[in-house]
Amino acid sequence: MATTFKVPKNNATSTLASICLIGDNHLHVAAGEGALFPSTYPFPLTIESEIVLCTNRSTDELTITRAQEGTAAAEHATASVVSLNITAIFVSDLNTAVNTMEATPYPGLVAATDPGGATLLHIIASVNGATAWSVVDIFDVTVAGTQAIGDSAAAGTATTAAHRNHKHAMPSAATMNSASVAAVVAAGLALAENTSVDLEDVLTADGNYTGLTMTGVAGATLAFGELVYLQTSDHRWEKASADNGAAGHNLRLGICVLAAANDNSATKILLMGTVRADTAFPDLTLGAPAFMSTTAGAIQVAAPSGTTDVVRIVGHGGYTKEELIFAPSPDYFALV
Repeated sequence: MATTFKVPKNNATSTLASICLIGDNHLHVAAGEGALFPSTYPFPLTIESEIVLCTNRSTDELTITRAQEGTAAAEHATASVVSLNITAIFVSDLNTAVNTMEATPYPGLVAATDPGGATLLHIIASVNGATAWSVVDIFDVTVAGTQAIGDSAAAGTATTAAHRNHKHAMPSAATMNSASVAAVVAAGLALAENTSVDLEDVLTADGNYTGLTMTGVAGATLAFGELVYLQTSDHRWEKASADNGAAGHNLRLGICVLAAANDNSATKILLMGTVRADTAFPDLTLGAPAFMSTTAGAIQVAAPSGTTDVVRIVGHGGYTKEELIFAPSPDYFALV
């Protein structure tokens, strides 16, 4: 526990402006001389044989606690000397503080209990501006948290140093903020030999997808999972159909992965990848082909068979019956 020392000040002496009776807990010093005394508290005052403790001051009026340090309260006449002296309490408080430090140099500290603490070097430190001393490891054993690429620098929580042969733990995961993504887009992405872009093999929920996408404009109301084609006349994504070859059977295909409320709404199209659409897709078979359907926007597991229908494979069944590995064939043929 910290020792609260009494406040000292040099040349803090005045006289009583009025009588101080034995039961008074205020005294008044000569006009304008209150400022000779400290403005922080507490501090002792000596008036004749009595020592009092000043706990507050308002201009020339001082609030006091009587009969301190073994003295007795007494009546003091006008013009009696009032002075701030070094009394016994100053010395005894200092002795107490020094004795406490000698007995317990760092009171309140306990041995470090961090993992590996027995083999780590510990130091006494005030951590990141804290107001108390504590035992900390000079070498950090904490695993780093997730760090976003491009994150601004910030003060850490470890107060550790490292030998030159020390390895710091790297973040367990890294994410990219918008600035980092923009930098990658601007620079472009080049893959070295024997490197790849890995897509998630099993999609965990309806409405999930992974793969190559592009943003666009819908030419009709589109739902997630619907098969669409890029209309050449207005560059909008329309629902594809194998019926009579009327709706984009020979054009660029995609799967809608951002529903569009109506014509001219923004959308996102999966050009190649894996998509799960429990509502839009029929039950698919792992590895079996899926075809453009005669129902606009749909896919089907059996090849169309009607006269003038178009047969075009758009992908294959994934690891679950709701999952499509979307890789549309550029080839097609029309039935006659």
